Amino acid sequence: MIRWLVFLLWVCVAAQAQEGAPKAAAEQAALAVEVAQATRVAHERSLAADGVVVARELAAVNAQVAGVSLARLEADIGDRVQAGQVLARFDAALLQQELAQAQAQEARAQAALAQAKRNAARAGKLVQERAVSVSDSEQLASAVREGQAALNGAVAARKLAQLRLGYAEVRAPVAGVVAARPAEVGMTAGVGSPLFVLQVDGALEWQAQVSPEDAQRLKVGTPARVLVGEVAVPGRVRLFAPVADAQSRRVVVFVALERHADLRANLLLRGQFLLGKEEVWAVPVSALVREDGQDFVVLVEAGNRVRRQALVLGERLGDRVVVRDGLPEGARFVLRSGSFLQDGDVVRVVGE
Repeated sequence: MIRWLVFLLWVCVAAQAQEGAPKAAAEQAALAVEVAQATRVAHERSLAADGVVVARELAAVNAQVAGVSLARLEADIGDRVQAGQVLARFDAALLQQELAQAQAQEARAQAALAQAKRNAARAGKLVQERAVSVSDSEQLASAVREGQAALNGAVAARKLAQLRLGYAEVRAPVAGVVAARPAEVGMTAGVGSPLFVLQVDGALEWQAQVSPEDAQRLKVGTPARVLVGEVAVPGRVRLFAPVADAQSRRVVVFVALERHADLRANLLLRGQFLLGKEEVWAVPVSALVREDGQDFVVLVEAGNRVRRQALVLGERLGDRVVVRDGLPEGARFVLRSGSFLQDGDVVRVVGE
């Protein structure tokens, strides 16, 4: 009897072992994975755009004298200059000669006028004594008037010569940065010939193009930054173009930039408009699986079965990426090696 009971017990144990063997083998074959959940992170919303750097305001510096050659340049492209600073010098020898001649003519006119006045005064006394006729006296008075006119003309000529001599030194009308320099040593300029172009006060702006929809997200004063190499130069939206560009159908946004030594006009730069901070969901980059242009994570659901879930991603934040849509709240996903898994596979979660 005892033998019979022992035999029955052995049969039961063997049957249970056979039933558990496939389950143990399946658990041992399941891929061991680490899982994670999305986290909330602080993120600064931004809008990327491309644009060109231009001078916000330009001042033309033109020649004010003609017939003389440019003798010396005192400034070049990229130089920062102050208002009144000398930018170039014309050959002043001819202008100095003109001034000397004008001064001499003025002196002669003064002397002639003084003599005419003395003659007229004597004639006035002689008329009273009837020693000179009235007609002779009137001629002398007319000579005074002519002498005064001659002196006025000589004074005007001397002032013009002084002005021309002053224009031999080309001075900056405003403070700024030299953006262009058509002037060349030896050139003979005419009045109005372009010599320099200044960026007024060195002020530059970034003219970015955005879609009409994105333009609605911006306003005057919205902060921005442009990238010059590894440096981000800050700025703020100054104004918007009143109408969209006829060809591109995009809106030009004018951004006033802070000064920076590496900024230059006509640079094509990429930048961002900063739209404020927000709390966003983010997942590790290692959890992403990309296939046929679509990004997925591999969710671990009931019974540790996996399922691929398509995501709509946003900006990358270091080793994480923003998830805009597609991730169920509280979902667990495979942290890495998800590309080896197919929907319905069973995994073994490390630590459980």
